[in-house]
Amino acid sequence: MSRLLIGRALQAIPTLFLVSLVAFGLIAAGPVDPARMALSAGGAGAQLDEQDVEAKRIELGLDRPLPERYVRWWADLARLDFGRSFASGRPVALLLAERLAASAALGALALLLSVGVSLPLGMLAVRLLPGGNRPAGTPIAAQFLLVYAPVEAMPLCQTTSIQHRLTGGTFRWRAE
Repeated sequence: MSRLLIGRALQAIPTLFLVSLVAFGLIAAGPVDPARMALSAGGAGAQLDEQDVEAKRIELGLDRPLPERYVRWWADLARLDFGRSFASGRPVALLLAERLAASAALGALALLLSVGVSLPLGMLAVRLLPGGNRPAGTPIAAQFLLVYAPVEAMPLCQTTSIQHRLTGGTFRWRAE
């Protein structure tokens, strides 16, 4: 069993590397200049001076080559340094920590609703199938368990969290 887990973990490393490479590349190739975004989030608005933008690019390390920025990004992630928010200037790690409790509550609620809906539906599907030992019911039960129930549970989680103000009453992204 431990060999299987170690093997799966080793297989996940190239996948995580590829996903991070694609995500970093998409962010770097995006149409928005991070330096302009950071300056406009600070209240500079449309009156951005090119010297200020260039100084912000140097401050953010955007003047360095892309491979160097990617390695630095990984080094920062390894130290759990997620940078600072453009809007508030606060460390992103603190912003994430503030929202961790609400995210954990929503995740637990989604898991509870998923299992609570999918288990009875899967058992009902197996029960209704013809046959003595119902071997055909296993894939259908698994399909209910893994696909349909989480889809059904998500609107319930959103409604509950909005009603009880677990997320501040909204699911819109808030820049801070």
